[in-house]
Amino acid sequence: VYPQLSQIAPTVALDTNQRWQENLRLVAEVVGKPEQAETWIMAFEHRLATLADAYREKLTGITYTTAYYQPGRRQFDMILGRDLDQAFQEIGLARPPEQTKMIALQGNSLRRANISLERLDLIDTDLLFFYHYNYSTIQKAHELPELNRFLGAEPLLRGLQAVENRRVFIVPAYYWFLGRAVGIPMAIDDLETVVLPLISRL
Repeated sequence: VYPQLSQIAPTVALDTNQRWQENLRLVAEVVGKPEQAETWIMAFEHRLATLADAYREKLTGITYTTAYYQPGRRQFDMILGRDLDQAFQEIGLARPPEQTKMIALQGNSLRRANISLERLDLIDTDLLFFYHYNYSTIQKAHELPELNRFLGAEPLLRGLQAVENRRVFIVPAYYWFLGRAVGIPMAIDDLETVVLPLISRL
């Protein structure tokens, strides 16, 4: 529909497969503010480098999973996020390679896969992050009665190391899952203020 939209107003197409930094640079060029975009990007990359230096030893070998959780369903939608994964992995966290392989086997361009309770081994990681739209801030799952009951009622879930160690988090989907130039830094805020202090005490 680009030709039709261009008849209404100047139109710019963004490639959502590109990293958020490249899209931000394009938007900045269009609105005539390339310097501000570079300042934003450089500040974010400096922050990631600083966190990597501070937590490198603590994060070695720490794995994570991001998934979408819906109450009442006996499965999870495991989701890989390009921008979020890149930021997390630059800090030192690791996503199990089996997750990436499973997405590739399913041929899912959305980078997501359904995980049944019989394949919970795929998400048996040190940290579990569940996307949810009902929360505006990151929450520790064991402090939420409804979710704590859900995790405790299912024996297979109780056996996950993240559940046993109380390292399951509910995170706001609107910026963890959907966020880019603004949302990804907000997710790093959550990581730094809530998650990394727990890891530091190990």
